[in-house]
Amino acid sequence: MTNRFHFFISIIFIVVFCNKVVSAEISIRETKSFEGKETYVPTIIGIKGTIEAGDYQKVFNSVVTSLNYELPVEEIWLFDSNGGDLNEAIEIGKLVNELYLRVKVIGKCYSACSFIALSAKDRVFIGKMGLHRPYFNKSYYAGLSAQEAEVKYKTMSEHVKEYLKDNDVPTDAIDKMFSTSSSDIWVLDMMASNKLFGSLKPSFHEWIKAKCPDGNSARIDVDIKCLSINVQRARYTALVSWLERKLDVKLSD
Repeated sequence: MTNRFHFFISIIFIVVFCNKVVSAEISIRETKSFEGKETYVPTIIGIKGTIEAGDYQKVFNSVVTSLNYELPVEEIWLFDSNGGDLNEAIEIGKLVNELYLRVKVIGKCYSACSFIALSAKDRVFIGKMGLHRPYFNKSYYAGLSAQEAEVKYKTMSEHVKEYLKDNDVPTDAIDKMFSTSSSDIWVLDMMASNKLFGSLKPSFHEWIKAKCPDGNSARIDVDIKCLSINVQRARYTALVSWLERKLDVKLSD
């Protein structure tokens, strides 16, 4: 890594680790190389449990922590989660998308958790995805008048639908999700998730297909080595840009 890159790391460490938060179980595992081999286990952030306010900051801090490792974080692993705070999940999803982090759905990734997976440019579905229409906190929503509730829900629905469309989620999947009550769940297994959403976000998939020759992987139709090289290049460029922007924001606060 360049001196410029290490400068950003040292400064951002000083300014981000000030808020202690407790909610979902978020862990990080450092890159491990296998001596004499070209393969390695990438640096991973794992998310398990209910997503609550403060979890974006925990993931953000984990990304920064990984900058001290041989290689920064490359993957997010989603273990069993019944969902939680949708706004928080969307913020994590934006970070995942911006930094080209691969997401692996390992366990049951339901409700808000699914938004993290659907935000990723590169995703692997091993566990189950569960979707339903979004909802407000019941005590808050019950305190609104019928007219206020309608306005609030329409505004939220438009925001959520726009976010999903921006992430290339198929319109029929969005419609199916919104037709599923918040007290119910539309469950998709590994095969159904791969068929409906794909291993690569469509816009990203077409870019990779334009840069890489055909491949014979069961997961994707492009050369895996070429895919890996281009993702790593894009991830590094995005990470430097992200650090520059975050540093500017922190120093201007």
